[in-house]
Amino acid sequence: MLYAEQGTSFVLRLEQGDDILKTLKQFADSQKIRAAFFEGIGSLYKARLGHYDFKDTRTYKYETFDEDLEILTLSGNVSTMNQQALPHAHATLGLGGGVFGQHGGG
Repeated sequence: MLYAEQGTSFVLRLEQGDDILKTLKQFADSQKIRAAFFEGIGSLYKARLGHYDFKDTRTYKYETFDEDLEILTLSGNVSTMNQQALPHAHATLGLGGGVFGQHGGG
């Protein structure tokens, strides 16, 4: 990951193979960021996305996509839990002419 500081903001560029949420967590912890929002664009060759099942299990259900994906929107925030950075993201992805979006992570 490469980054530049721009006043009170940071611009990050993740490298191929970087896990978005893990990288954001490590960066936020290293910079002692405890509250933030982020957005991004780019592409992926693998993604794990999920949604919260309110009706039945009240847990997140995840699905993994092992194919080329375009990040049309990535937005989220960083908060804290147990003194650790906790990034939370939502993504809209393009796949072969279609579009879908879910909660990122897990």
